Amino acid sequence: AVRSMRLLGVDTATMPILLTASKDAMKASYPELETNWSTISEVAYAEEEAFRRTLSAGTTILDVAVEEAKSAPGTPMISGESAFSLHDTYGFPIDLTLEMAAEQGVQVDEAAFRALMEEQKERARADARAKKTGHTDVRIFHDIEKELGGGSTFVGYTENAVDAQVVGLLVDGVPTPAASAPAEVEIILDRTPFYAEMGGQLADHGTIRLADGGVIEVHDVQAPIRGLSVHRGTLTEGKATLGEKAYAEIDTERRLAIARAHTATHMVYAGLRRIVNKDAEQAGSENSPSRLRFDFTNSTALGEGQLNEIESLVNEKLAQDLAVTTEIMSLDDAKRSGAIALFGEKYGSEVRVVSIGDNFDRELCGGTHVPSTGHLGRVTVLSEGSIGSGVRRIDALVGDGAYAFQAKEHALVSQLSSMLGGRPDELAS
Repeated sequence: AVRSMRLLGVDTATMPILLTASKDAMKASYPELETNWSTISEVAYAEEEAFRRTLSAGTTILDVAVEEAKSAPGTPMISGESAFSLHDTYGFPIDLTLEMAAEQGVQVDEAAFRALMEEQKERARADARAKKTGHTDVRIFHDIEKELGGGSTFVGYTENAVDAQVVGLLVDGVPTPAASAPAEVEIILDRTPFYAEMGGQLADHGTIRLADGGVIEVHDVQAPIRGLSVHRGTLTEGKATLGEKAYAEIDTERRLAIARAHTATHMVYAGLRRIVNKDAEQAGSENSPSRLRFDFTNSTALGEGQLNEIESLVNEKLAQDLAVTTEIMSLDDAKRSGAIALFGEKYGSEVRVVSIGDNFDRELCGGTHVPSTGHLGRVTVLSEGSIGSGVRRIDALVGDGAYAFQAKEHALVSQLSSMLGGRPDELAS
């Protein structure tokens, strides 16, 4: 629509006219166009502005590519590499490149463009697989799961340490009956308290002590196939043997710091929905020790006042020491209860629902949490900014991280006050 209007000679923003006319014509059939008009129009107008910038920059680059194609011998054709660069670097859609090139009598090597797109997607898929499986053929993990008669039993919601048995041992991605220190190993237990990285929550660290004296320092846990936890670590002492008895224990301080961050993430999301946009959707997160990162959909930046309101609301609910409870229920029951599910996430017939207070927050979640909000100590919002079109990110500190940050800020303010010979509340002026 934007390009069509440009071809008609209109260079200004036209969505406020076109979209309003469309809404007026369609609202009888789709009343949500009227009720949600504020959000819909805000997003559409921001998209138009972003695309007009893309169109302006991309058209200049495309014109250069067209001239080069025309000056080359043979049939004028824009290379797949140039079309891919327009798409990947400047956000210029391939359909638009094809259309605009055709208007000037120039072809586009679409096959080469599609091949480059597929290469990029495959690299992304390979990177994701490598994170989960390392350099191991995933069929090996399927074989281990089959021998187990299912995945590893996760007991980490209630236990920090557990007796277990080694049911899988790999070195350099190859199954082996035994390994001797020093060695980097992947070990699979029939039961584990270690949380495998997923849903934005980082993996547990800890120690696996083997019956014959071997010690493995675990630095990562992944689930290459659903339900099978693969512990990656360094065998620092003795030997590790397939079938050996083991004692697995997590780093409880790290787990607690991550659990605080995870619960705080739920609270920040609840505050965001109440203060900024009830329809804001989660677009990603990371819960690490004493720190959280939360990505969400929103077309505009949050004001300083909104950030302060979110932080104040979260800390108010934190001080009320609201209970954090979990329950297993059917997916349909969870949705009826108002639990928020992540768009595009695959859920089984039964899900785990995490609730904070009576109705402050209720989400589908498989991660670990603190028993009540009072365990968080303090939440300090550091920043908010854009990470992509329509997607923004909040960074915050929790517990020890928040206290350390505030102490550092206090020391800095005191130092500046002393240097300038004034009171802290006079610094700005």
